[in-house]
Amino acid sequence: MKIYRPLLILARAIDHRVGKDDYDAPDIPILTQYEAWTAFFIKLSIIMVNFITCAFIIANVIHHW
Repeated sequence: MKIYRPLLILARAIDHRVGKDDYDAPDIPILTQYEAWTAFFIKLSIIMVNFITCAFIIANVIHHW
């Protein structure tokens, strides 16, 4: 079950609901403070990559106007 916690952290970071088995209703995984901060930084890095990509696209459009 060691690999299960990192997958829960990643699921929480990308806002994916996870159930305990196939018949369980999906639920927001309960994480410790450390795991919640890890999920936060994963989500923050995804958002920052999106902003940086958008900035480069806008800069390219302005440069080639």
